Amino acid sequence: MQPAVTVVIPCFNQGRFLREALLSVQSQTLTDWEAIVIDDGSTDDTREVASGVSDFRVRYYHQENRGLAAARNVGIRAARSGVIALLDSDDIWEPQFLERMCRSLARHPGAAAAYCGFKYIDTDGREIGKPSLKVVPPGSFHQTLMEDGNWLIPSAVIFTPDLAGESGCFD
Repeated sequence: MQPAVTVVIPCFNQGRFLREALLSVQSQTLTDWEAIVIDDGSTDDTREVASGVSDFRVRYYHQENRGLAAARNVGIRAARSGVIALLDSDDIWEPQFLERMCRSLARHPGAAAAYCGFKYIDTDGREIGKPSLKVVPPGSFHQTLMEDGNWLIPSAVIFTPDLAGESGCFD
């Protein structure tokens, strides 16, 4: 059966953070997901951390180091769902992230992606800096992104596989 969401987690020598990232996926209120960890040639304990997660929904891929974009693309191509969520291995989600984001995307049938604000936290989980959120009308999204620079972080975005195919994935 096809999961509702594929979580793509690229990882290069971030084993010390990967466990928390995976726990934040396992803690989601939307439970119909699969997670793909793409180990981009790590020399730390990334493999052991990913393999230590006893959850059939987590798949592990290893590749020689080819960079973040290539690792994300491997995960996107391996996705079996209608929605893809990116989660960097040193990021974590609030428990309702997937549920709220998928609900938002579903409310707008013509949309191919949704994004939200985020908080900066330190390695102890303490909030540092100010939360970031920018509300942009769909008609001016591209222009605002070009003028203001990319204020989005990948872990705050979900999108359809069609969007990835149309845009050519990451380069």
